[in-house]
Amino acid sequence: ASASLFLIRWKSGIRKNRGLCFAKDGIGDMRRPLITLTPFAAFFRQALQRFPERIAITEYQKSADRDYCYAELDQTAWQIASFLAAKTKPTDKILLTAAPGFKFLVFLMGCFYANRLVAPCFEPGSKRTDARFKSIVKSFQPDLVIADNVHPVFGQITAKSLTTDQIIQAVKE
Repeated sequence: ASASLFLIRWKSGIRKNRGLCFAKDGIGDMRRPLITLTPFAAFFRQALQRFPERIAITEYQKSADRDYCYAELDQTAWQIASFLAAKTKPTDKILLTAAPGFKFLVFLMGCFYANRLVAPCFEPGSKRTDARFKSIVKSFQPDLVIADNVHPVFGQITAKSLTTDQIIQAVKE
C-alpha cells in the first residue's frame, strides 16, 4: 500500500472539483492526457493552492533556520522536473539519495512532476547503508542516481550519477 504513494498513472479525462489533475502543458486542453498525482503529490498541490505562502518545511541548520513556503517548494520542484524531463527518458528510473530536508522534498516532487519512477533511499556511508544501497540498486536498476555527494559506491553502478548541487546549478543557469 505504501509503495503506491510513489506511482504516477496516466489517465484521460478530468476528475472535477478534486484538484488532483492538471494538464501537462498547463493549458488545459481536454484532448491531452492528464497526470493523476500520487496521494502525497495531490496533498502537496492542494496545500499549495490553499496556502501558497504558508511555511511547508523548516530546515534546522547550525548557523540559522530556514523556512520554505509551499510556493517556493513548488517552483523549485517544477524547475527540477523540467531538467529531469529534458535529461532523462520517460522510462528512466531515478534513485534519490538526498538527505532529509528541502533538497530531498523538491527532488522527490520534481521526479513526481516529471513523471519519473523514483526510489528514495538513504545515502550510503556505513556498512549497513552501503549494503542496503547496493541491494536497492540491484533490484531497482536505476538509470540515474541523484545524491547530495558523490560516493565511492557510485563507481560500481552502471547508472549516471548527479549531485543535487549540480542539478540546482544547471536549473539556475
